[in-house]
Amino acid sequence: LGKTITSWLPLGLSGPSDIIYDNRSKKLIIADYHNRRILRCAPDIASPPETIAENIECRGLAIDSKGNLYASDTELHEVRR
Repeated sequence: LGKTITSWLPLGLSGPSDIIYDNRSKKLIIADYHNRRILRCAPDIASPPETIAENIECRGLAIDSKGNLYASDTELHEVRR
C-alpha cells in the first residue's frame, strides 16, 4: 500500500470508491463513483477495461460464493446484482 499504480491513469478513474478481486475471472472490479460506472480489468492492465455497469453511484462491491456480483447504488438506495 501507499504506491500509486501509474499504469491505471489511462482508465480515467474519478473517485474510485471500492475495488475487489474476482477469483473466477482473475480480474479486478473497480467502482468508479464519479464516472458512474463499474469496471472489470486485468491487474496488469494489459487489456482495455470492460465497463460492466453504467449509471450507478456505486460505493461498495461484493461477490458471493457463487460468483454473483453485488453493487450498492447510493442514488437509488438499493443493492444491484
